[in-house]
Amino acid sequence: MREALGSLLVVDDDAFNRDIICPRLEQRGYRVDTASDGQMALEKIQSGSYDLILLDIVMPLLNGLQVLEETRHYRSRAQLPVIMVTSLDAPHDIVDALKAGANDYVTKPIDIEVLLARVGTHVILKRMAESLEESNRRLEHINSQLRRDLEAAAKIQRSLLPTYMPTFDNYEFAWKYEPCERLGGDHLNIMALSENQIGFYVLDVSGHGVQAALMSVAINHLLEPSQEDTSVVNRPNRQRKCETDPGFFASAPNEVAERLNRHFTFDLAVAQYFTIFYAVLNRRERICRYVSTGHPAPIHLTADGDLRVLESSGLPIGIFQPGEAGYQPFEERILELKPGDRLCVYSDGIVELRNPAQEEFGMDGLSQALRASRQKSLDQCVEDVFAATTEWGNGAPLSDDLSMLALDVR
Repeated sequence: MREALGSLLVVDDDAFNRDIICPRLEQRGYRVDTASDGQMALEKIQSGSYDLILLDIVMPLLNGLQVLEETRHYRSRAQLPVIMVTSLDAPHDIVDALKAGANDYVTKPIDIEVLLARVGTHVILKRMAESLEESNRRLEHINSQLRRDLEAAAKIQRSLLPTYMPTFDNYEFAWKYEPCERLGGDHLNIMALSENQIGFYVLDVSGHGVQAALMSVAINHLLEPSQEDTSVVNRPNRQRKCETDPGFFASAPNEVAERLNRHFTFDLAVAQYFTIFYAVLNRRERICRYVSTGHPAPIHLTADGDLRVLESSGLPIGIFQPGEAGYQPFEERILELKPGDRLCVYSDGIVELRNPAQEEFGMDGLSQALRASRQKSLDQCVEDVFAATTEWGNGAPLSDDLSMLALDVR
């Protein structure tokens, strides 16, 4: 037995009309129920499930328009199509019915072929609306799950950021990170590499969103110090004989860049790479050795009041491998720090931020914000820079992640 094309309710107080209409609808393949008055129709509509109502307008007691108006309180045109049946000489009935929420109408005497065509059209439209509604429900469920997953992933990513502002004797750090989406491609960290050496970095994965965030987390994992030989940033001293010997050795910054470059080979399929400023600070000597692989130039504010834009050159990580045309070794640079100095490292999202006139915040905007906050605390300096970018962007959504890591020497 084949499945019915749809379930219909025929409402007419004239048994002769029902006897003519119902068999033809059943022959066409519909399942047909009937009601002989408006009250019975409402009871069946409220308790049953129909794909279409064929509703006569002129009925005693509760007429078709009253049934229609009551039905529309809880069933929309898309949820339950209603075709009104009216006399040819009563055009005002048609207008009233359409205003009250009817989908269509047929006139008496009923042309059965016209009726079958209109019933078929509205049943199909209802099924399409139901299918679309179900697709929207499934899509909303998927989107809701995706939002929960993204929130969980963002929470995990945020947990990898420094949980407090570390201090190392005469060195104070501050940082701030603002992703343009829930998940970002920027990352930063500060870590003790050995008894006398501090490592810190800001990295920026190309793009943003899930793909960039996954790569950022993978890079962070490699950059974590370890008591084993698994980290690219330090290694234990296996030859240690007494307490005065160092327990760990810090890898040189250019060595860290080389190892990252070998690990994250550029893949044309995803066309993803990253830039990084990575530094090792010798606490006793106040010597900062760093590499900057395609990363924005760090800014050094000296105790004397000068603002110096430091050297920064080289290609991003993963573009070329040793032996390939275009490969350049990562150059390590040295910065001597003095008490009162301040060092600011940041991602390109800050200097490339545009205002409504499409003008970049640029090095001028950043330098001005840093100079204006030079006498303030390090925390306040970083907050002031981000406040300046917010004012510059005039509240527009971010197009890239913003991150900054700053160091004060006491």
